Amino acid sequence: ISAEADKVVQDQVKAIREETENRMEALQSKTKELLAESASAEEDNGSFSNVISAKVEETGKLEALVSSLTTDVEKSSAKIQELETARDALDKDLKENMQSLSVKANELSEMQSQFNTEKKRLEDELCAFRKKNEMPNEKLPKEEEEKVRSSVQPRSNTPGGVASSAVFTPITCTESICKYAV
Repeated sequence: ISAEADKVVQDQVKAIREETENRMEALQSKTKELLAESASAEEDNGSFSNVISAKVEETGKLEALVSSLTTDVEKSSAKIQELETARDALDKDLKENMQSLSVKANELSEMQSQFNTEKKRLEDELCAFRKKNEMPNEKLPKEEEEKVRSSVQPRSNTPGGVASSAVFTPITCTESICKYAV
């Protein structure tokens, strides 16, 4: 029994050794695979670290740009507010000026109306005056009118009473206005 038991035990030990060797080979193979995967993962991790660093840097730049744009927007908003305030003030001034202009236009219209009324009144008076003064002049004969005009002598306008060399020339007037000018 003992040789057979010994042989069975040796066969079992041999089987266990073979199984252990197979497992060791499988484990070594698996370890190599895992080491290769680990190396690949480390490469990927290094690559991802570079990408992450680049993205962090880009994010920093974008945050700075957003901050700059926010500042610009705030400045622009303040400027817009100033311009709106100035526009409102100008609108108010324009409205006041338009009202003042409207009042002045009404005053001017009233003054123009008064002027036209006064002008018409003066023209009517002038026409009446002309008609009144034309009647006696029309009655004078033309010869007598010439005689009166030619008899006008210049007055002395120099020291010592010497008459001027200027001579009045009789003017024949055909219009009634010229008669008044003489």
